[in-house]
Amino acid sequence: MKNAQKFMTFLFVAFCFTACQEKISDKQAEYKTTMDEVLVMHDSLMTKMGPINKNIQKLKDREGIDQGKKEKLIANLEKSHDKMMTWMQEFGKSFPNALDEKKLSEKQLKKKLPAIKDEKRKMQDIKEMTQESLKEARDVLKNK
Repeated sequence: MKNAQKFMTFLFVAFCFTACQEKISDKQAEYKTTMDEVLVMHDSLMTKMGPINKNIQKLKDREGIDQGKKEKLIANLEKSHDKMMTWMQEFGKSFPNALDEKKLSEKQLKKKLPAIKDEKRKMQDIKEMTQESLKEARDVLKNK
């Protein structure tokens, strides 16, 4: 009977340990997935920085566009570019080892999981702003 109690205690402890590990693994997986999504968005948006700069120059050089409209378009493009550059600096400070991070402790995950979710939201906002400003500039340039 004593052996059966020891065995049951062992199973209970093993089960609890496994259950706790599962939760950490789920959080770890969510963190990694979100980080990957943020980095993919970053990489995608970086390919838009060149077109932003080219469109700024085209707008500056193009005659026949209302000056107020031209200034607004250029300001929107510059704002998109500046937001991306600022985001990269801040992200680098908050996640200096983003590409090299191994498994995080539960304490680290409690801090970093909400932070990376916030970074994803910021990237989505920058992506939207960038797409809109590029579309507006291209539309005006195409029609003039």
